Amino acid sequence: RTWDAVERARAESGLRESEARFRIAAELSPDALVISRNRTFVYANAAAARLYGVADPSALVGLSSMAFNAPGQEAKVEARLKRVWAGERVEPMELDIVRADGSPITVDVSAAPITWSGEQALEVLMRDATERKAAEAALRESEARFRNMADHAPMMMWVTDEAGACTYLNRRWYEFTGQAADEALGYGWLDATHPDDKAMTEQIFRTANANQAIFRVEYRLRQADGTYRWAIDAAAPRFGEDGEFLGYVGSVIDIQDRREAEERLRQNEARLQSLMNAMPAFVWLADSAGDIHYFNDRWYAFTGQTPDQAMSGGWADTLHPDDVARTLKHWSQSLAQGLEYEIDVRYRRADGIYRWYLARAEPVRDPEGRITAWLGASIDIHENRLAADHQQLLINELNHRVKNTLATVQSMAAQTVRS
Repeated sequence: RTWDAVERARAESGLRESEARFRIAAELSPDALVISRNRTFVYANAAAARLYGVADPSALVGLSSMAFNAPGQEAKVEARLKRVWAGERVEPMELDIVRADGSPITVDVSAAPITWSGEQALEVLMRDATERKAAEAALRESEARFRNMADHAPMMMWVTDEAGACTYLNRRWYEFTGQAADEALGYGWLDATHPDDKAMTEQIFRTANANQAIFRVEYRLRQADGTYRWAIDAAAPRFGEDGEFLGYVGSVIDIQDRREAEERLRQNEARLQSLMNAMPAFVWLADSAGDIHYFNDRWYAFTGQTPDQAMSGGWADTLHPDDVARTLKHWSQSLAQGLEYEIDVRYRRADGIYRWYLARAEPVRDPEGRITAWLGASIDIHENRLAADHQQLLINELNHRVKNTLATVQSMAAQTVRS
């Protein structure tokens, strides 16, 4: 009997020490904590007193654990208590309570059976849900605004989670593709891409999602009528306040008209390129500052230069040494005054022979009259120039002979007069 008493004393001492440690930890807890036994509060921490709106935790001890529950909560509480006492693991629930001053609040409640002072009791943790509910309401409002904005946007918009699964597509997507939500969400949206583009699109998206990186991809997207149009899909990753990756927000824009316009532009440029290469002249283009950035193929065939050699003023290396200064001066004056450029100049052929060319350029102006570029051409006038030079030599020779003849006649006339 003496030994039993000693063991009992030790057990009671250990229980008191355990409860003392519990009380210390409970007082430090920011969450409200109460212990109820037979539906009566036998312990409450300071946070519980603040939650219920009483001055001191001791004011709660002895009160019914249902005393602060708002009307209409009984059935919910009883059903939850039944599950807790049955040993089920239950998630926290929302409970409406009325504080001592009569103000209503909602709390998140979790409960578990414990042993308190050697008897069965219930440990209840509570946290004011006001901020959480306000945040959830704000989030719902924000999501509603986003969905309203997205559904009225002219482009298709989408959202994914961190695993890459699509969780939202706006109304424009469903109108364009004819897909239903259960077909498009997750990875179902890929089924609306062209079969030849699907694997490429999926690989680009999954790689970007794994790297949490910005991505952009062009693919053909099936319309509701079964035809395909080119689209550009671009997205940026979104992150939470703590930096955790949340997924993507992206948009899809129909670029079929742009692609067709670009193709027409490429065809027009190809035709223009063929036309300029077919012209029996050097054709060149310069920017508004006069820096030449294009020569047709005839220039390179004649001079033997490469594009790298001709750009950045390298074309001037082909000028005859006697023509360099006057050519560059005349070109600078035309640029400064915005006037037509025209000059006879000699270009060096790939074999080192110089030939005469007539170089002309005119400014290209925008609707406001600003010069945006210069268009130039150089035409071979070598034979004409040589013929003109030969003709000038003949004229000069004739003039010389006439002058000599006149001088002779004048001399003879003077002698006759003297005689």
